[in-house]
Amino acid sequence: MNKNKRFEVLDSFRGVAAICVAMTHMHYVGSVAELDFFRGSWLFVELFFVLSGFVLTHGYAFKENLTFKQFAISRTFRIFPLHIAMLLVFLVLEIGKFVAEQYGFHFNSGVFSGPTALIEIIPNLFLLQSWTNYTVESFNIPSWSLSVEYYVYMLFFATLFVKGGVRSVLWLGIVMIVTYLVLNNIALLTGPVERGLYSFFIGTLTYLLYKNMKNYMIKIPPYVFTFVELACVMLVIFIVALDAQSSVVTGPLLFSFTIFVFSFEKGIISQFFKHKVFVFFGKLSYSIYMTHMAIWVSAMAFFLFLSNILGFNMVPTIEGVRLIDFGSTILNNVAVFVNLSIIVLVSKFTYNKIEVKWQKTGKKLVD
Repeated sequence: MNKNKRFEVLDSFRGVAAICVAMTHMHYVGSVAELDFFRGSWLFVELFFVLSGFVLTHGYAFKENLTFKQFAISRTFRIFPLHIAMLLVFLVLEIGKFVAEQYGFHFNSGVFSGPTALIEIIPNLFLLQSWTNYTVESFNIPSWSLSVEYYVYMLFFATLFVKGGVRSVLWLGIVMIVTYLVLNNIALLTGPVERGLYSFFIGTLTYLLYKNMKNYMIKIPPYVFTFVELACVMLVIFIVALDAQSSVVTGPLLFSFTIFVFSFEKGIISQFFKHKVFVFFGKLSYSIYMTHMAIWVSAMAFFLFLSNILGFNMVPTIEGVRLIDFGSTILNNVAVFVNLSIIVLVSKFTYNKIEVKWQKTGKKLVD
């Protein structure tokens, strides 16, 4: 088994999924962002969890002489720098809201109140917000999944002390226990933690299946893989477009099978996802996921401000949801494209200036 293998197609999946999650948080009246598929694309957070379980098992589960210092520094410098940077951005946005209110411009919520109260800064800073029922999703909303994932990483490392088949049974046991809790509505853990544990350890089991089946699967003709890949893509589109809460149980299972199939990179659709454009989005996936909400919130605030000046409401509330509307379906769709373009440009900057820089610093600490 090549421990240095890079699953390019799975990286591309992460990039496409990050863009879809960004679309979930956009609301432009009558635009492509309002399609059922993008309304349900929040489910791709489950894909992130499954992918993380798969990739970390590949990278660490069979690594010799792995120390907690190496693992913890690697994961911490991968997640925290951009997380802290974006938390600071949201704190600046709150201060900007305060300044605007001094000039008579008011927003939906007060400054540093409710979800963005000062007391929420500490749990957000240490990524603890998803682990208790006393904290809420706040500031950079997507960071809820990082809160779960970071500490699940540490649990995963602890399981590596168990060797052989017992480890597999342990991982399966975690999935089965969480499934039991969910199906019986037992609130032993928070909902976000249940989602993360369930999906992440499904990902670890998926990698074990890949590892044990690889020599058999590579003998299957590419045209068979193409057919199965196409079926997987169609099923993923279908289940995401359902936008059903029950999909947090069934979705990770479908994502697991999809990841297993595409990990062999043998079909025509796999080759399509290996195109440099998708690989580029994959590289920026974490930045796209972490920056998109700040860009959307800024756009919403700007057009709310502009609406007050022009006397034309460009930020209507429809069925309890704030949307942006320029009065034309064409213009609204153009705005979606512009919004995505800004997200990608900002993400390219944060990837180079924050992600890469701090990952290099982390590597120096463990060398």
